[in-house]
Amino acid sequence: MKKKKKKKIIGINCLDVNKKYSGGINTFLSGILTGLSDGRKNKNYIIYCSKDNEIFFNKYKPFFKIKTFDYKKNFYYSFYIICSLFNFEKLFLFFNYLFTNKIFNEIYDKTKILYTPTSILTSYFFKGKNMVSPHDLQHIYFKKNFNYFRLKFRNMSYKLTIYNSDAIQASSRMIKNSILKHFKIKNNKVVIIPEGVNLKEFKASKKYNNNIVFFPAYWWPHKNHDFIINCFKKLILEKKIDCKLIMCGGASIKNKNKILSMNKEMKGKIIHKGIISKKKLLKLYQDSNLVLSPATYESSSLPILEAIASKNLVLASNTRPNKDYKKIFKISLYKLNNEKSFIKEFKSVWKNKLSKNRNTLNQRQIKNYSWLSISKQYDSKLSQL
Repeated sequence: MKKKKKKKIIGINCLDVNKKYSGGINTFLSGILTGLSDGRKNKNYIIYCSKDNEIFFNKYKPFFKIKTFDYKKNFYYSFYIICSLFNFEKLFLFFNYLFTNKIFNEIYDKTKILYTPTSILTSYFFKGKNMVSPHDLQHIYFKKNFNYFRLKFRNMSYKLTIYNSDAIQASSRMIKNSILKHFKIKNNKVVIIPEGVNLKEFKASKKYNNNIVFFPAYWWPHKNHDFIINCFKKLILEKKIDCKLIMCGGASIKNKNKILSMNKEMKGKIIHKGIISKKKLLKLYQDSNLVLSPATYESSSLPILEAIASKNLVLASNTRPNKDYKKIFKISLYKLNNEKSFIKEFKSVWKNKLSKNRNTLNQRQIKNYSWLSISKQYDSKLSQL
């Protein structure tokens, strides 16, 4: 009788996770961990975190072994910035070895395979196999979104990450093609694994007669808040459309004041709630009738999946990843940064917002994007390394 093959122990490198960040990478990471655990103890994975962010992983203690290190991310980052600023790649690597070698040798003693979900590798000297999720190459296409120091750091750290990884996860064909275009690596090094959604959390009992339009996103330049606000001013003031735009996510004081300054004119029809709790986020998805995803660039859109899971209509920009989603789901697209196109599509979607049959296809398709299903693809790829 053949012995059952022993399952490989896989590490998840979370040393660079920002515990204070809400959404984005942290939502992505939480989805993967929830899928891998599926409510049970998973002895095949170890989470590696820092003393600074270990509180973020307390809820996963019943499901994973967790190892904490004294990793001073912000202190190390200052050295990396200086090296990046002057293009001192060898000095950058020297400091990286100095700061991380002891930690990653200890990790290697327990796990020969390591997955880093936070865009760039923490160490370029891990002796085992590793996979990373770069998420996007925004610094190549939208340089103006970063200050000079951050841009230099991203250029160097992403290059070193791509060339020192054994496998790279991309959330869409667009990201895979971008990586292959800008870096000389083999096609099979990049694997496409889409993002997912927690179907239980976002399940909603829908009321179709409300007038709420929801736009969840940090106020980064590429998320297109100014464009959306201008469009809704026209929809509400000129077109007399009965709707209310609710936004949430981090925003600067300048942008918060921008919303406050238009309160009198808009009579509370455009509001920004700032950073909100997960409970309030889920409530807004449930209370909304339409969710927007107007970004000029992103690897793929988590809000689109969350909107579909909560039985919302979706209106998104016609970026390549969103065009790919349209082949799978029933969503509406408008021409990127085109006000006339947005207003036309919005009016068309809003006219049909009372239709209760709009979600039949989407509810069938979204089951393939549960984090439970998606995490199996990660597990399969990592086990093959």
